[in-house]
Amino acid sequence: LLQPLVPTAMFLYFIVPFQSCAFALVTTSIPALISKRAGAEAQGATLGINGSLQALSQVIAPLTAGFVAGIFGIASPFVLGAVCIALSFAFVYR
Repeated sequence: LLQPLVPTAMFLYFIVPFQSCAFALVTTSIPALISKRAGAEAQGATLGINGSLQALSQVIAPLTAGFVAGIFGIASPFVLGAVCIALSFAFVYR
């Protein structure tokens, strides 16, 4: 979320480690939460669907970001990402 606000690329060296730690926490805790939430008989299918959707998102997100950046400018994928996160929070905490 902070990437479009940095004045030079040098500041990214300070931001990226924090993003990496957050990504590591999320990618390990989401399957744990899903497995606790799903029943014992549906855990395998639920975790399989979760893995498939994660893989799909790792393909669709960069393609969409490249398309959006090409049309609207280099900062627009970050704005789009922030909007998606805000919509996610609104959906989860409604």
